[in-house]
Amino acid sequence: KRWQSAYELSKVLNNPETIPIETSFKNQMISAYDHSINDDPLVRAYLAIAMGATGDKFYAEKLVNGLQDESRESRLAAIQAVGMVRSKKAVIKLIDIIGHSGYQDERLAATMSLGFIGDERAIPKLNELLEDDEPNIRWDSAIALAKMGEDSSVPVIKNLMDRNYLMTFPELDYKEINKVIMTAIETSSLIVDNRFELSLIGLAKSDENLTIRDAAIKTLKKSYNRII
Repeated sequence: KRWQSAYELSKVLNNPETIPIETSFKNQMISAYDHSINDDPLVRAYLAIAMGATGDKFYAEKLVNGLQDESRESRLAAIQAVGMVRSKKAVIKLIDIIGHSGYQDERLAATMSLGFIGDERAIPKLNELLEDDEPNIRWDSAIALAKMGEDSSVPVIKNLMDRNYLMTFPELDYKEINKVIMTAIETSSLIVDNRFELSLIGLAKSDENLTIRDAAIKTLKKSYNRII
């Protein structure tokens, strides 16, 4: 089926070594995306993800157009893909989606895409999202702000290093909690701030996961010149 072919294509283009660089191929991708507007929404969705996977700004304008799709599936894929190609043309529309979409998955995807794009126009909205009702949106807005060097992100990221805090969210299992803590440790290295130091020391000395301990030790040494 066509959507399955589009899905397989997205997998192929996710490997940098298998991305065609010929303009003729790129034009064919755009043509297929244009013609998929009246097809099964999954076809258009996977084509958007395929174009996004290349990281090529060549596709940015078409993907920005996809933000207005009527289909939820293809619209969500376009929201993700504009972040993958880091399209600054999408920033204002992503901010609008966060403010007006009634779907949390769209708001979360738009928040993450703003983080990938890294445009300063998004900073006021991302700061606002630090108080959002949805935890994932709060967390990803903090990560996005940290990538832009904004220390307003520090309190939220510090919370993400707290295993006891994360355990208050029943939807997170043990592996997911470990992944969140690792992301927080990695993000903390983007902003060297003394508020992180005690949390990193606690993880380095006593966290139950040895990989997390090791990551905290390395971050303390690299960012704070502190040896545990």
